[in-house]
Amino acid sequence: MARKLRILAELVESRSYRTTLVAKDRLSENLERLVFGCEKFRTAEISPCDVTSFRVSRNDFRHYTPALLDQAAAELTIVVQRHGNGPGEKLIESWNAGDAVSVSEWASARSFRWPADELPVVLLGDATVISLALAMTERASSEGRDLTVILEVDRADRVATTELLPKATIVNAGAEPGAALDGWLHEDFVPAAESAPWYYLAGHGQSIQRQRAWLRETLDVDRRRVKTQPYWATGKIGL
Repeated sequence: MARKLRILAELVESRSYRTTLVAKDRLSENLERLVFGCEKFRTAEISPCDVTSFRVSRNDFRHYTPALLDQAAAELTIVVQRHGNGPGEKLIESWNAGDAVSVSEWASARSFRWPADELPVVLLGDATVISLALAMTERASSEGRDLTVILEVDRADRVATTELLPKATIVNAGAEPGAALDGWLHEDFVPAAESAPWYYLAGHGQSIQRQRAWLRETLDVDRRRVKTQPYWATGKIGL
């Protein structure tokens, strides 16, 4: 099994973009912006919800969401949350500007893709969702589509998040992941009355489960209009 996993990992690695880390900027206590350069990015395309990955060991990868692809500059930007001491954090910590980095080809799950219509979109999540929010913001702007973003982040990252996403609603995180966002939804969220939006729930797995149940049971949202993508979960390592 280990050999099979290693062969698969090497296959993914062989198809990766060979990039240079152009910039590594600490935006706040827990947020870091990574910018990768590669000539192939000039003709590459990206869609909101796409995910890429970095190889952290012989058989293992850690996944991250691209934020912006600048074809003219041949640069890919990813905003990451540094919230622990796991393999992904250790790998990123080891990088310096100018280093060679393999960035895996990106794709999205079939059940979690940008909708091909003109209906409004609502995105709920935490700091791990900032890159996704940036990608959605750019696409929504280009399509003239209404997008509502509500993110729960640590107080130390609130200013940086607001600078990245000035139109987003930012909720201060508490000790329990997702609890502050739950409270905001129950007390302050007013859904658009004129049309049924798409709901995208990403980030913390257990919070997604609660928020999906609330949307369906309290607002009577059709389950088919709720898209979910956990990036991490309490008690689990490396989704």
